[in-house]
Amino acid sequence: MKRFLAMLMLLAVVLSTSACAREQAAGQSAQSAQNVKAASNKKGDFASIYLSNIDKDAETYIADFDLNQYLLDSGAISIERLDTTTLNYPATCIAARYPNGIVTVYSFYGDNSDPYAYGYLSEINVFVVEDRFNLNSYWRGESKEDENGLRSEWFHHFYATSSYELLNDRNYEWDFKNFTVKPNGIYYVEAKNGQKSLLSVPDFFDQGFKTSILPYISMKDPSFRKDPMEGKIGGLSDLH
Repeated sequence: MKRFLAMLMLLAVVLSTSACAREQAAGQSAQSAQNVKAASNKKGDFASIYLSNIDKDAETYIADFDLNQYLLDSGAISIERLDTTTLNYPATCIAARYPNGIVTVYSFYGDNSDPYAYGYLSEINVFVVEDRFNLNSYWRGESKEDENGLRSEWFHHFYATSSYELLNDRNYEWDFKNFTVKPNGIYYVEAKNGQKSLLSVPDFFDQGFKTSILPYISMKDPSFRKDPMEGKIGGLSDLH
């Protein structure tokens, strides 16, 4: 009888632990969804939340933009600066991971010979990876894919130097105003002499993010096989 009661107590503990684990996982998923929803609902507050030192009359750079906080508020669970020293072109690549496996990589290019040139947002790539996928190692080409974990067979590419691809709107008129990105330790471009300069994004970045990036990070289970947004937004869907 005592052994039977002990077994019942053990079973109760196991069931309770499993239930707690499920509740915790569900809570994390719900919190992530709330973060994404909150970011999408901040349209009217974008300037007051993420911009500072605003000067609408400036010729080119009209405000400072907290891109790091923006990505965190969109639901990113990690943000890292990728090692591009092995590449044949001067680029700064910032990668953001999301709970559903989606990765967004923002590539900034600058004039490597000009230590005072800002790095401008040139392109954005979106794809999905396994949790254990090592982005930095893969980016440097140091190890095989099976050692990094798997990534999706597809990726979606956006050119960010014009408004059409991110906004998917040929009638949008961009007046070539930009935001400079707050450094936060990783957001900078480096010239040949080692001097670091700021990065910049176009002033339609928030609108473009909500149009083309938010649909990916809001998905529950994005496919590794097929781009779920192919033909539905701007940019180009391609295979790795």
